Amino acid sequence: MHASTRLVSRLRQSIFGLLSAASLASAWAQSPPDFAIELPAGLACPSFALRLEVRGAFPETRTFTDRNGNLVRTVQVGFGSALTMINLDNGNTISLRPNGSGSHTKYNADGTQTVSATGHNLIIMFPTDIPAGPTTV
Repeated sequence: MHASTRLVSRLRQSIFGLLSAASLASAWAQSPPDFAIELPAGLACPSFALRLEVRGAFPETRTFTDRNGNLVRTVQVGFGSALTMINLDNGNTISLRPNGSGSHTKYNADGTQTVSATGHNLIIMFPTDIPAGPTTV
C-alpha cells in the first residue's frame, strides 16, 4: 500500500463523520486531541502547513469479506468527532463540531479502492491522489 494511501486511510478512520458548524464548545477546544497530525505545506494545503486535531467519538466500522476471506467492502458510520484545523504558519484556527456521516469503501481486484462519502466529511486530496491535491474541503 502506498504511503499516501495509508495516510488517507488512517485520516479517514480517525476523522470520519466530522463537519458541520464553524464553532466548538469550549470544553472540546480545550481538551487534548485524541488524534493529531501535522501535514507540511503542499501536502494538504498548497501554501501552508496544517495541523489536524480530532476529539471525541470515532466511527463504527464493519468489514465484509468474500468466501475466500478477502476484504471486499468496509462501511463506517457514526456521529463523528470534533475537528480543529490549524494553519501552522499564522496560527489561524477553524473548529468544527460533529454532525454525522458515512463512508463506504469497495476494494477492487486491481488493488484500488472506490470510496463513497455521505453526510458531513472532511476530504483531503494529496498531490499523489487522482484528482491531485493539495486541497482540503
